Amino acid sequence: NESIRSLENLPRAFTTSLWSFADRNDTWNNRYYRPMQTVIFATVYQFAELSPFAYHLTSLLLHIVSSILVYMLCVELGWTAAASLLASSLFAVHPVHTEAVSWIAGVTEVACALFYFAALLALLRSLRLKRGLWTVFGMICFLAALFTKEMAVTLPFTALILLGMRWTELQLTPKKAIAALAPYTLVLVLYGIARVAVVGVRAPSTFLEHAGPWDWLTLGVWMFGRYLRYAFVPYPLTALP
Repeated sequence: NESIRSLENLPRAFTTSLWSFADRNDTWNNRYYRPMQTVIFATVYQFAELSPFAYHLTSLLLHIVSSILVYMLCVELGWTAAASLLASSLFAVHPVHTEAVSWIAGVTEVACALFYFAALLALLRSLRLKRGLWTVFGMICFLAALFTKEMAVTLPFTALILLGMRWTELQLTPKKAIAALAPYTLVLVLYGIARVAVVGVRAPSTFLEHAGPWDWLTLGVWMFGRYLRYAFVPYPLTALP
């Protein structure tokens, strides 16, 4: 991947798809838009070139920070320090996260988690402290999460659940909740425009050839169910060699 070997290539990461370095003419299969992965790899490359240790260390550090953010998020939700520490410790060492942390290409998972949790924390603090800077910070983190992995589009839904948990303490009303989520909705729209401009709206040909909408819908339900099962009973797990 020549695109990670110079920081001068970083602007191009935001105007091309993730796999464009492999085949710039492939406009059908190249549908991943994750510029932050290129940014992370390019940054690490400036310090350690292709040393695997540096990339593994980066993923580990990102996961550690994410775990700390889980603790802070739990405290912000009103949990006790002991309960928050237990939850964040469980998140940090849970076997279901092993592949994401130990696989170098899984940096999108851990980096997205970091920005995702930071955005949620910023949202709650902006409501509690009534400071606009937290809103701006949250919007930036949300955009970074979206640029890292597509699953970050779930954040407004997750945020709505968290607001429901703190509804009374934050003295929320439907109008206040909508106003709090409006900036994040704007970020989501801007991301959608950027993504469509870069990779279009067509699905990868692999998706079209092997599965239809109903297949993907049922697969999503099945995968979420398996994740919940592994979250409570993490056995047996298989690791990639």
